[in-house]
Amino acid sequence: DLHSFPIRRSSDLGLGVTIAWDVTGGSSFAVIGSIIDGDKTEAKANTAKTSLLSDVWDTFSKTAINPGEFKFSIAYDPHFSEYQALAAELAHMNATAPNWQISFPDAGTGNGSGAKTETFLGHVVSLSREVKKNDFLVCDVGVQITGNAGLAIS
Repeated sequence: DLHSFPIRRSSDLGLGVTIAWDVTGGSSFAVIGSIIDGDKTEAKANTAKTSLLSDVWDTFSKTAINPGEFKFSIAYDPHFSEYQALAAELAHMNATAPNWQISFPDAGTGNGSGAKTETFLGHVVSLSREVKKNDFLVCDVGVQITGNAGLAIS
């Protein structure tokens, strides 16, 4: 898979954080091993204006939550099976959303909380390739989360 690229393949992001997916939407997760970087997810509640014309100040009520998009970067090689699977998912219309899993190791807080896992459904909605001089190729992956954003609440 690696040909002659000077790539250090790793499934770890940061302090042992991993990203895995099940393309069928199930729970048989495969860790994506060519991760280079991850980005934030931003779930955000929408609001609806509830003020009346006679009100001096606008008032709002919180409505449905937009679960946002999750972006991450992988080492790009068109021959990598991981890239091929992500590209196939991008091209697959009206498909069941893959199930994604982000696993965080025990942070060593001493409170016995252990590792945390966040899961969510999301469609691959973007792939982009970046070519850098004197560096390896990178592919940015965008996942539009659908439904519950899977944020760990406790």
